[in-house]
Amino acid sequence: MKRMLATMAVAALMVGCSSAKMKKQMGESSSTKAASTTKASASSGLKENTVTCTKTKKKHTDMRTILVAVEKNRCVVHYTKFGKTKEIASGKATSKHCATVQDHIRKSLTKAGFTCK
Repeated sequence: MKRMLATMAVAALMVGCSSAKMKKQMGESSSTKAASTTKASASSGLKENTVTCTKTKKKHTDMRTILVAVEKNRCVVHYTKFGKTKEIASGKATSKHCATVQDHIRKSLTKAGFTCK
């Protein structure tokens, strides 16, 4: 859990940087994190999923990330806003609760003018 949060914090810092090198490194850290949770997600049937939402106003880009991670016997929803990651929901790995929470946040951000991928 601590390793994943540290990885998310590093990834969030990299997202804020606009250089191509930093964007490439972010992709590498995301693939490392995904590999570490593959075993847990395979046993639970729930897939890890990341949604990135952005909103640009003049020269400022606001980026939000919603990550569903599978850890042992549970799923966890991490939300990154202004470079700070918080665990906002969790549930059993076999439930659809985390995916529902992620979808609700994505819809709320879309209504607020964000573009989500």
